[in-house]
Amino acid sequence: MEVNQLRLAVYTGSFDPITLGHLNVIRRASRLVDRLIVGVGINIEKEALFPAAERVAMLDLFALSPEVTGLSPLTIQQRHDQAFDGEAVTKRFFEEYARVFARVEGLIAGFDDPERKRLFTQRLFNRLMFIAFIQKKG
Repeated sequence: MEVNQLRLAVYTGSFDPITLGHLNVIRRASRLVDRLIVGVGINIEKEALFPAAERVAMLDLFALSPEVTGLSPLTIQQRHDQAFDGEAVTKRFFEEYARVFARVEGLIAGFDDPERKRLFTQRLFNRLMFIAFIQKKG
């Protein structure tokens, strides 16, 4: 299959903790696409119960389907650590990020509750950043 015909899906979440619902979505989605990327992220709105490495291990992708990844949870975590090993985020970056975030949040319509609108914007940015990292790392 050519790369441009590859059916790709990205499923991100904090998975803190992983639930049967998460596993069900992963199982079903893996049957619908050629490659499923499961991104374990951080929810800044809550304190994590488990570190990222433990959450990746909890996914136990081998138990789901060995053909989903063919990699052990440890290898997945190591690749995650390599992919996201980057320069420290600078104050200037944070200032620019906050400016763009506020602008995008202001453009989003359809939410009466400002807290839900902010959460939606945060999730949108998290997913976009994840995709940008994946593209950068190949």
